[in-house]
Amino acid sequence: MCVCKEECDERCWNRSAMVECDPTSCPVSLRKGGLCDNQRLLREANRFVVVRETKNKGRGLFADENIKKNEFVIEYTGITTRHKSVSKVCTYMMKLDKDRVIDAIHDDNPARYANHSCEPNAYTQVWTVEGKSHVGIFALRNIKKGEEITFNYGRTNGNTKCSCEKKKCRGVF
Repeated sequence: MCVCKEECDERCWNRSAMVECDPTSCPVSLRKGGLCDNQRLLREANRFVVVRETKNKGRGLFADENIKKNEFVIEYTGITTRHKSVSKVCTYMMKLDKDRVIDAIHDDNPARYANHSCEPNAYTQVWTVEGKSHVGIFALRNIKKGEEITFNYGRTNGNTKCSCEKKKCRGVF
């Protein structure tokens, strides 16, 4: 439960624990009619992005307006499933924890088109929203309108050819 009195900013305990404030119990949300700043995944879906073709990677996710550093961009959605082995995660699937993955093949949104980069401009974080785990994509730095939104997929099988074309490209991921 949130204990903030004025604003749910960087000092908010929930925010530092990556838990979104519950609009029915957050004092700031109740006082301001649901306008707590720590409810980004709940209310800001897809406002910053557009999907379009890239030069060499098929489709990609692009900024539809300027995005500030650390600003929430989009939630990575799909069906959360349990897997005994998540080492063979395929396209559009994101590991949530050691036992669960988000399968964005079904119930997806534009976030599934965010491509990998060895020098990304965004990052992912797992947040708790209404008691459930959600993955948000956030700006690692300021992102300009029209710029492709990318994040580092982390370690995969090490056999996937990277197409990020960045100076520090590892070649595979």
